Amino acid sequence: MDLTAQDFIVDALSLIGATQMDQTPPAWEMNKALRALNHMLNTWSVQKLMVRAMTQENMTLTASKGSYTVGASASLDWNTAKPLVIDSAFIRDGSDDHPLTIIEKTRYNTLSDKTLTGMPDYLAYDPGAAQQSTQTGTIYLYYEPDDAYVLYINSQKFLTEFSALTTTFTFEPQYGEAIKYNLAIRLWPFYRKPGELIPPSITGPAADGVRVIKALNSQQARCKIDVPGVGGSYNIYTDE
Repeated sequence: MDLTAQDFIVDALSLIGATQMDQTPPAWEMNKALRALNHMLNTWSVQKLMVRAMTQENMTLTASKGSYTVGASASLDWNTAKPLVIDSAFIRDGSDDHPLTIIEKTRYNTLSDKTLTGMPDYLAYDPGAAQQSTQTGTIYLYYEPDDAYVLYINSQKFLTEFSALTTTFTFEPQYGEAIKYNLAIRLWPFYRKPGELIPPSITGPAADGVRVIKALNSQQARCKIDVPGVGGSYNIYTDE
């Protein structure tokens, strides 16, 4: 079944009693709800457990060039959606991969001679100012590459917005309930009396939907216990 942004909005408005079942409101009202929907997705994007997976991308570096602008513009070094956070990275040199250590931009600033060349060891990422005409981040490498290596990054990006009411839902099915019921909560203040409580029939599925997504996206943590001369690990789920 192909769902669109309009389907989610119509369902959400119906849930809060703003419209009759399957009634489509005026265009201006639909567009207001579409903005609310996309604002919600952008908020989810900065919550790591709401994002299904990191995005891996690569680009060929330029010898003796230590910084690269990245964003959705052909005028930048790397024309792709600007990362929110770079989680990990590595350099591929032929068939060998060389992991990079991710450091804060403030630590990169303390490095003395940034013109030293060689196989890069560190990567710092500056997402740039909050307000930019073109959202642009900058990747800094230390050392500056001495060859045209290939840089791979795994980054967290914004969830794809619904560009129009007719845009098709492309998320995994588990996102559907969370989107519908949480959108209903966001639209509630526009249509209900101030102070009127949102019923559990909406808040319950909204919370459950988010909980399902976070459980889907969480990774099992394994704790290591280091004892001199002994190596081992502990699984908190199996108590082994």
